[in-house]
Amino acid sequence: MRAKKRRKDIITYICITIICLFCLLPVVWMVSCSFRPTGEIYSKGVTLLPKSFTLEGYIKLFTEKSSTVDFWAWVKNSLIVASASCIFGLLVACFGGYSLSKFRYPGRMSIAYTIVVAQVIPGTLLLIPMYILMSRLQMVDTFVGLTVLNISFSVPYCTWMMKGYYDGIPFSLSESGAVDGASQWQIFYRIVMPLARPGIAVTAFFSFVNSWNEYLFASVLMKSYQLWTLPVGLSSFKGQYTVDYTTMMAGGSFITIPIIILFLLLQKHLVSGMTAGAVKS
Repeated sequence: MRAKKRRKDIITYICITIICLFCLLPVVWMVSCSFRPTGEIYSKGVTLLPKSFTLEGYIKLFTEKSSTVDFWAWVKNSLIVASASCIFGLLVACFGGYSLSKFRYPGRMSIAYTIVVAQVIPGTLLLIPMYILMSRLQMVDTFVGLTVLNISFSVPYCTWMMKGYYDGIPFSLSESGAVDGASQWQIFYRIVMPLARPGIAVTAFFSFVNSWNEYLFASVLMKSYQLWTLPVGLSSFKGQYTVDYTTMMAGGSFITIPIIILFLLLQKHLVSGMTAGAVKS
């Protein structure tokens, strides 16, 4: 029996290892290419590790500044848009999820199902209508317009996530607070929110990463290179006839650093938040 269980565990670990290696391979390749000369990337017989080590891509990325290239401005723009989208989107999701979870009113489930259905609508389908709307509101080429679009796409999913976490919080706690004379706001802020911190961390992480990596709407909405976000800016290294893969991969490697830092800071809450709300009391 033990031998059978051990074989099963070994097979499981092997499968997990293969999946992890498969997922990490593109990341390792990106980092490897960021240290290769451009000529080596185009050459045949490329190995996983660079034959000639160079910092050319990073030096060009961090120091070059022209009429169309300003890496540090792109970093600032991405931080502004992603932070604003995360903060305001999280506020809406926290209140919306709490309303759907803890209150009973006509149309509640219709709203919940609408949120679920909204997730299957592809962004490309809404690209032209959203651009026309932003143009009429004079929000094209502005951080406000891009932030509003990011929030509109992240809020439905974040709201549904928060609803799941709130469902896992016993309703008896809210009732106890009401018996003690607490208002609805006090129950939400002092009782429910502290218990939902793992869910808030997961939702905030998802919202920030989604806005940080967003390319489609940023590439259409932002016209001025000074207002480009990082994904749009890095795509500019792809010319009509050549692609500066070394610099592009260096930028791709660099922009993963904030995500890694955010994950490490929220790791404790993220791990516990993955299972929070899975079981209703």
